[in-house]
Amino acid sequence: MGIGEIVLIGLGLSMDAVAVSASNAMCFPRERLRLLEMAVWFAVFQGAMPLAGFLAAGAASDLVARMGGWLALLILGWVGGQMIRSGLSHEEERCPAGGLTRRTLLVQAVATSIDALAVGVGLRAAGAEIFPAFLVIPAVTLLCCLASVEAGRRIGGWFGRRAEFCGGIILVLIGIRQVL
Repeated sequence: MGIGEIVLIGLGLSMDAVAVSASNAMCFPRERLRLLEMAVWFAVFQGAMPLAGFLAAGAASDLVARMGGWLALLILGWVGGQMIRSGLSHEEERCPAGGLTRRTLLVQAVATSIDALAVGVGLRAAGAEIFPAFLVIPAVTLLCCLASVEAGRRIGGWFGRRAEFCGGIILVLIGIRQVL
């Protein structure tokens, strides 16, 4: 798997965090330091979760070796499909009730990175090296979150669900490419 594909995976994975970042920035536009902290938390978790999934998949390496691309398609397709479904949803998003506490940020960081755990398993299945992904995915997430905080503060929430939908499409397409 090349660096371009890893960047695309990073973009796809970061879309949940991007949507939450923009939403938080709209709810709390004056908490700049906390919004910066949030972007760092999201990046750290987006980097750690694929690593954890990759390492966990190593324990089941025989299965991963046999199933390879199909397992990657299944995982990336499922994660991407969930993001597409969420992006098409018409549920109303709400501001965190207690403000941007560290506890709120931790919960959001975990929630937005759970799918990255499964992607780590998919990376193992695809035979990818984890080190480039471990560096690139959090860097992409950090940059995207910082941009979405600024955008969220300036233009409001019109792009949140569209970003998640596009991220889901990217992950599904990368999964399909693994079996072709």
